[in-house]
Amino acid sequence: MKFKRDFLWIVLFGTLIGLNETLLGGMHIPNKSILLSVITLLFLSIARYLFPIIGSSLMIIAVASLFKITDLGLMGCKLESIVMLCTGFEIFASLFIRKKNLQSYRFPIVSFISAIVAFSMFGLMQRYVVGNEFWFGPKFTEYLFIKGPITGVVSAGISFLGVMAIKPMIAWYNKVIVQRVAIINSIVGVAIVAIWVLGYFTA
Repeated sequence: MKFKRDFLWIVLFGTLIGLNETLLGGMHIPNKSILLSVITLLFLSIARYLFPIIGSSLMIIAVASLFKITDLGLMGCKLESIVMLCTGFEIFASLFIRKKNLQSYRFPIVSFISAIVAFSMFGLMQRYVVGNEFWFGPKFTEYLFIKGPITGVVSAGISFLGVMAIKPMIAWYNKVIVQRVAIINSIVGVAIVAIWVLGYFTA
């Protein structure tokens, strides 16, 4: 990753995750936590494949969190859930994914483990730290032992497909971005601004 060249792409991925949290997070749909997490892990996997550097996922989560707070405040799905998911991904990606070992099978493994750990930590926190009364019952068991594993399995498959889909574009990206850095960055910058405006008016 060349920071000056690729920084806007990192911001774009964080913005897309933030938009996901804003739009879907504000809807009343079944199993929303699973859908949100699967999409987030997909974006994180693709971004990590493109920019396999320690800390890149933390930059993405910072942007996503800022997007969510700016558009939704503290409403919708709890901010700590996305922070736990992205932080877990950063930790496990830093352990298993490096520039020299970008094998596709590593990304679904990281996504699976990240989902299991994040769901477990969030459920335990809500029950034993926050003391939320809604988590003292079937919801706690369902979240840890049903929704967590389902999210892990689904996100593993989706992340693998996402990485496989993005592979053919790497050579094109490296060639085009070098030749047209200003044009590409301008397009990405405009897309970022447009998404932030969209998020603000649709929140």
